Amino acid sequence: TIDLAPMVSAPPLPEVSAPEGPQEEETPPEEIIEPTPLPEPPLPREALPEPEKKPEKKPEKKPMKKVVKETTAPRAQPLPAAKELAAPVKAAPSAAEARAMPTYEQALLAHLERYKRYPRSAQRRGQEGIVYVRFKIDRQGKLLSHSLERTSGSSQLDRGGIDTVTRADPFPPVPKDISRDPFEVVVPIRFNIDR
Repeated sequence: TIDLAPMVSAPPLPEVSAPEGPQEEETPPEEIIEPTPLPEPPLPREALPEPEKKPEKKPEKKPMKKVVKETTAPRAQPLPAAKELAAPVKAAPSAAEARAMPTYEQALLAHLERYKRYPRSAQRRGQEGIVYVRFKIDRQGKLLSHSLERTSGSSQLDRGGIDTVTRADPFPPVPKDISRDPFEVVVPIRFNIDR
């Protein structure tokens, strides 16, 4: 026979109740809040006349006495006499002169172009510009005087422009249709490096 040991069982555990947690409360249903309506914009007002402004009273100015100081004017000095008398200005050239002038000016520019030499020092430096030279010639085209009218900004180019005019002497004779004697003109002499 087999003897079995009595069965040992664990003593029953006392019933412990779980701690009470927060109890669910019934919440009332949410209220729906409707937005308050915005007030209606005001109706456009008719233009009201501006209130009348009262004219401002300006303080009266008292007349002030002016004190006049005596001054002496600078003494007049005589001007130096002009070296050359200016020719009277003609009202308008004749029709023949008006036709001959552009043709003669083109001939002068072409003549100057043949005698133009680009200054080497200016050419090496890449200097370019336009020199304006004023000169006078007689009816036969002989150079009477010359001067620099407007600089190119380079002294070498300015010198080249003056040299061009002196090398070009004598110029083509002045046409009979042009009545000016001596004939005076300002010409542009352009120095550009061809690229």
